[in-house]
Amino acid sequence: VYDLQNKAWAKVLCSGTVPRGISLFQGALVGRQWIVFGGNQLPKDIAEHEDADEEEQAAYQESQDPNGPTVNNGLWAMDIDTFRWRKIEGLNAPLPRFCHSLASFGAFCVVFGGSRDSS
Repeated sequence: VYDLQNKAWAKVLCSGTVPRGISLFQGALVGRQWIVFGGNQLPKDIAEHEDADEEEQAAYQESQDPNGPTVNNGLWAMDIDTFRWRKIEGLNAPLPRFCHSLASFGAFCVVFGGSRDSS
């Protein structure tokens, strides 16, 4: 996290259901929540993080395709005051995509464009 006032970077510890190994996603601030949608889920050997505990690593590895990235339509929210993540489950999610746009308008997010082919 970059502190604009002190002009310094700091590593923060996040809790909750932290999205792991995604690239080419988009995020937008909605109130005090950072909303993240979509992206490519990287192969497990690329996306392993040294800060993940054993349970997180096991769950992550079980969900991965060993052949390469997969496009996802996951939706996560991080509370910017507590750095706690949660996965948001909902109905009628947009199709999986990456390299898209995401904008927030009040309490809403709009997803536009992107690609669904990860090859």
